[in-house]
Amino acid sequence: MRIITVIFLWLLTINTLYAEIYTYKDAEGNIVFSDVAVKGAEKVIVPPVITYESKSSVSESAKPIEQTSTHKPYQSLTILAPKQDETIWDNLGELTVQHALVPRLQEGDTVQLYIDEVLQDGLNIKGIYRGEHKVRLQVIDSNGYAHITSEEVVFYVRHHIKRSN
Repeated sequence: MRIITVIFLWLLTINTLYAEIYTYKDAEGNIVFSDVAVKGAEKVIVPPVITYESKSSVSESAKPIEQTSTHKPYQSLTILAPKQDETIWDNLGELTVQHALVPRLQEGDTVQLYIDEVLQDGLNIKGIYRGEHKVRLQVIDSNGYAHITSEEVVFYVRHHIKRSN
């Protein structure tokens, strides 16, 4: 029974591999492709599929490089200010982001600040517009590898309003 099933599947495969394809326009003017030749259909010549076999699955340059670095992994990066859901009242939109990093920042690493997913220049920012904002920090090394990322903190900037009487 197993042999009959294998032969049947092989015949189906062979049949579909050598099937001819035809194209024609139907009564509504649509182009139709079919494996059945109808009156007025033209045979479509399908070019062979181009394939490529690689010599190896992993190149020498893609193998992992052993790191002999003395870089200690960071345990935590926490944003201390602004606090989650804090409202900052400042007409100039100034913000200083404070953080705690354990262990302390290692040589060659830098702390990057993102406000609303935009990389900022430093941790003291001016000109933040009023409204809701999201802030996060990231420690990267000189190769651009991110070692740790803080939780995102949402804060709000509001402007003082001077009311005239």
